[in-house]
Amino acid sequence: MGAVQTKDADIIEAKLLQMKQIAEQAKQVNITSEELEALNAKLNNLATKVKGLDSESRRIEDGKILE
Repeated sequence: MGAVQTKDADIIEAKLLQMKQIAEQAKQVNITSEELEALNAKLNNLATKVKGLDSESRRIEDGKILE
């Protein structure tokens, strides 16, 4: 795995951990609907970033864009 892919994998792993932590917050019984909406927005934002990084890392190998 190239350096770019390793860096992307580390970033993806960190974002997935953030998503897990947000999901744990959302499971709280006393959370308001506004707080839940804010957590949902954060999750959606992180999911979009993870998908983008995953897609990009699949296209790059050793610094070269794959066809």
